[in-house]
Amino acid sequence: MQVTKVSDKEIIDLLKRKGTLDQGLRLFVKVYGKDLYGFLRTFSLQQADADEIFQETLIKLMEKARSFKGQSSLKTWVWTIARNKTIDHKRKVKRLNIHEAEGLENSLREDSFFNGDEWLIRLHKAVSELPDAQREVFVLRYFEEMRYDQIAKITAKSKSTLKTSFHYATIKVAEKLKKQL
Repeated sequence: MQVTKVSDKEIIDLLKRKGTLDQGLRLFVKVYGKDLYGFLRTFSLQQADADEIFQETLIKLMEKARSFKGQSSLKTWVWTIARNKTIDHKRKVKRLNIHEAEGLENSLREDSFFNGDEWLIRLHKAVSELPDAQREVFVLRYFEEMRYDQIAKITAKSKSTLKTSFHYATIKVAEKLKKQL
């Protein structure tokens, strides 16, 4: 099913209007769902975690749609919600320990999201080993192809801090990928 060009305003209007919340949510998922889920999978890696955070993000979107003021794009606003939900989820779950990290590569190989692509698996494994702040900016800049001003709105960090984090993250990822060759 092809989605015709829909504006953020149309989606928000449907989400805000009584009786059209479901229609607005379905339209949001058609337009942004794949990208949002991809962001969550890239950031959390585990399908079950991404599924849970995706649902929590949509629930928050429905609850807070009326408070959307349009000071940023709909995508930036929802990605901020998703980022915060991801952080909340990480607080609940312990960070991967060394033994779990060793099994991560095998887990990624079996995951249909990564489609058995060895380079993509290695890249995601390298990204998963970055410190949280660097991983976050790397995912948003490299995978989501967001501009630094958009990332700054999502993370509440300065553009110069983000550029520095991305630079160091890129170096670390490149070093990890070279070691895997």
